[in-house]
Amino acid sequence: MYRTIYRFQILCLGICLYFATLQLICARNFQLIFERINVGDGLPNSIVNCIFKDSRGYIWIGTEDGLVRYDSRSFRLYKENNGAQSILHNAILLLYEDEDSLFWVGTRRSLELYNREKDSFIHFKFFPDANNNVFKQVTSLSRISENEYFIATDGGGLYKLKLNKNKPESSVLNRIKLQGGYTRFSSIYKENNNTLWIATYNHGIFKYTVSTNQWKSIQISENDDLEIRIITGGKPDHLYIGTYSRGLCIYNTRTGQYRFFTHDPENPGSIPSNRIWTIFSEKTGNCWIGTDGGGLSYFDAMKESFITYKYLGFDNKSLSNNAVHAITIDREGNLWTGHFHGGISLSRGKPNFYSLGSNPGYSNSLDNMLVTAILKDNNGNLWVGTDGGGINIFDKNWNRIEKSIFTPAFIENIKNKSVLALYQDSKSFIWIGTYLDGFYRYDPKTKQIKKYSSRTVKSNDITNDDIRCFFEDKEGNLWVGTNGGGIYILNPKTDAITKIVRDLNASNSISLDWIRDIMADSYGYIWIATAFGLNAYDPVKKQFINYFQDKSDRGSLSDNMVLSVHEDRNRTIWVGTSNGLNKFNRTSNTFSKFYIQDGLPDNTIASILEDNKGNLWLSTNIGLSMLDISKNKFTNYNKSDGLLSLSFIENASYKDDAGNFYLGSIDGLIYFHPDSILKKQLSSPVIITRLLLYNKTVQIDEKIDGLVILEKDISITRKIRLKYKHNVVSLDYTALSFRNLSSKYRYRLNGFDADWNYDLNGKQSVTYTNLKPGNYTFVVQLIDYENVEEIPLNEAKLDITIIPPFWMRNWFRGIVIISLLFFAYSWYRRRLTEWQKQKEDLKRKMLEDKLKNEKEQMQLREEKLKAEVEKQDALMNLKNSQLISYALQLTHKNDILRNINSKLTQFIKSIKTDELKKGIIELSDTINNEFRTDKDWERFEKHFNEVHGDYIKRLKREYPDLSLTYLKLCTYLKLDLSTKEIASLLNISTRGVEKARSRLRKKFNIDRTENLTAFLNKI
Repeated sequence: MYRTIYRFQILCLGICLYFATLQLICARNFQLIFERINVGDGLPNSIVNCIFKDSRGYIWIGTEDGLVRYDSRSFRLYKENNGAQSILHNAILLLYEDEDSLFWVGTRRSLELYNREKDSFIHFKFFPDANNNVFKQVTSLSRISENEYFIATDGGGLYKLKLNKNKPESSVLNRIKLQGGYTRFSSIYKENNNTLWIATYNHGIFKYTVSTNQWKSIQISENDDLEIRIITGGKPDHLYIGTYSRGLCIYNTRTGQYRFFTHDPENPGSIPSNRIWTIFSEKTGNCWIGTDGGGLSYFDAMKESFITYKYLGFDNKSLSNNAVHAITIDREGNLWTGHFHGGISLSRGKPNFYSLGSNPGYSNSLDNMLVTAILKDNNGNLWVGTDGGGINIFDKNWNRIEKSIFTPAFIENIKNKSVLALYQDSKSFIWIGTYLDGFYRYDPKTKQIKKYSSRTVKSNDITNDDIRCFFEDKEGNLWVGTNGGGIYILNPKTDAITKIVRDLNASNSISLDWIRDIMADSYGYIWIATAFGLNAYDPVKKQFINYFQDKSDRGSLSDNMVLSVHEDRNRTIWVGTSNGLNKFNRTSNTFSKFYIQDGLPDNTIASILEDNKGNLWLSTNIGLSMLDISKNKFTNYNKSDGLLSLSFIENASYKDDAGNFYLGSIDGLIYFHPDSILKKQLSSPVIITRLLLYNKTVQIDEKIDGLVILEKDISITRKIRLKYKHNVVSLDYTALSFRNLSSKYRYRLNGFDADWNYDLNGKQSVTYTNLKPGNYTFVVQLIDYENVEEIPLNEAKLDITIIPPFWMRNWFRGIVIISLLFFAYSWYRRRLTEWQKQKEDLKRKMLEDKLKNEKEQMQLREEKLKAEVEKQDALMNLKNSQLISYALQLTHKNDILRNINSKLTQFIKSIKTDELKKGIIELSDTINNEFRTDKDWERFEKHFNEVHGDYIKRLKREYPDLSLTYLKLCTYLKLDLSTKEIASLLNISTRGVEKARSRLRKKFNIDRTENLTAFLNKI
């Protein structure tokens, strides 16, 4: 119950928003953007007489040469002699759907009732009159009771149809005889279930009361020849009557008073033409009016004023021409306008974003479409700076008022200038920054303007006239950011200017003089975005902290071209660059980065605004993005959502006190309130539009291979049966949405597809081949492409049964199986003996082969083991040889040093000079130091361990009382060195080596007969 109430509330809110949007559009002199649909796009004729959106979501278009049904993807044509989809006449004048969703079509010769299941029409012909005239043009229709209808014709009078719903062909169609013999009726309006208003072309209107069956003739003008084209409801107790000579007539049904609104050439707010073709009335009392030659006009019932939209030859986004014959607005807010020889002008519904462009046809449009600066002043006026069009100022009603603010001289001076910055300070002064013309100060109280530039300021305080941004600090000083001249700090009291510029010789300097944005955070730091790096300025210490991109540092800026900087409500600094969005972490002094792969539409962040809910809105080069900070989720908006442009200008953004956003783009001004942004995807109905076999469309009741596949239209068919031979099956699908959304679909054939398939290329068609017999269900879903969970908004299903051929039926399979079993048994009996013999032979041969293989494997293992042992022995011998060589080198070195030392000792005795004798003694001592065996041992031990691993450790572990001398002796004996070599290495005599051997035997407790070296090798 609560869910139902909630849904009802959401529905009511949506309806209110829809009508509020329509009112807002027109109240603000909104420039509608139209796209054109014509013969080349699918219309059968460029003369469009009527447009209607039915209850299922289709758009029906009646032309002079056929009727089409548009499903947002394709047009389906209904014409004369068109098979099951034939109508009796190609000229369509009326489209109407009654309360029971019965759909009616009026032509120049007949009335047609549409059969949705068969996608065909039931024809109601008019009987010839006394002059044999059958050309009774159906102009209007209305239901007066459950099965009765009034039918208005032009030339044939007024008819009543008694419909037999069970057998429509037996319905009764009779002419109503009115006093006066009127034959030309133009329109019927049903005010309520008891009151109908019927208009004639030249005899006023009739009021018909259903309960009493009474007719009352009403003359609304002294002119009996007043030609009425359309009658419809307006404000309560009022009728809107469109005439073909006197404009719009508003008739008060309660008082009988009427009033005409006619064209006044001197009043641009009057109706644009007195020749009215059609009126589309809203529940608000406002209405859209289609004129013959005056274009499309919107009537504001409260202001009693008209806003007109016309064909402008230089603007292909305007109406296709000024002859408007048909108007309708669908449930998504799309405005459809049908023209005489102009096809359709379609203005997509824009409940999200509004825009103001540059159009010479509109007096209140911009002078230049490229918007570079925006400001809303304290009086509520919106200032828009443009690139080459100066400043345009709009009041609350979107009327341009700069002529009432500026002097003619200043307007003339600035009209062709590029205004890049606008700012209002705490004293209400408005500052205007230009490209190459310095900056101006405007005083709203006195309307005086003062200019600051390199040409007007005598000193050298101002050297650069390219102004990009303004900022006011706590002391009231104005900071002026330039493009190449650094920052000017202007004291408003004294007009004195100090400058901040880059100092190449100082470490504490701004990073570059090309300034893009200036902002103060809640801690008092002033953040300055430049074309090379981000700067944080401490005004107390007068010091800069520079932040740059460092590709080797993940925590650095994503790019050095910094365009915008913003502090959010949580005191977090956000930095927009030409390559990504950056989030500053004050604790770690690092930046987190966001790119396209994280959800952004583009990596260039032109500006950053924060809405009242704490979401960040980022303007880029490819659309607008909203960042939900709490979820780190981006929601992107593009032209399909109503954006005038995708390319935004850096820092051309503004948020007013009411929370409205204003953004400058290359195509004009875009403005909106973040709270009014509706969900991008409406839950539009999803339908299957076409079934194809072998790339040929399957028609209703068509027999294919003796089987009727479609008994009713594929869009309302829930189950089909196909033969096994129908192995190339295609299905087309679409959502009945005309907002031009980049819809995302996924589809799956249950029973065949393991997972969802995604329609990423917008093909909206799928083909399956060679499906096996069985039951399948095709499901196609429209999904919310901004939701990570991919919640389906709507779906269409079709059950598909593939009928198996006779050879796949159970009875046929049973016969085949029995036959196969019989032949298999016979064959088995004949072959059994042979199989047994073959089995024994095979078994014996396998045993022989197994023994042979095992023997060969054993030989291979032995050879491999032998080779491995030989390889290891050779490697060990090589390493031992290297180790012995090293030991011998040590021995040789010791012998040489010993010999030299001996000669020096003898030489000392013959030296008489004390100084020389002292030197020789020192040299002898040095040589004696070289006999320190501990160094030689360290080097030898290192090489020994590389060859013999942990041999020495094992000696120490098993014989812990061995001294270092005995450990050395063990290693030399293991290498099988001679006694002399060992004596040299140990620096003892050969006799000492022998004694050491003997003692070592005792320590090892081995017999004299046992070889000591062999014993050591066993350890």
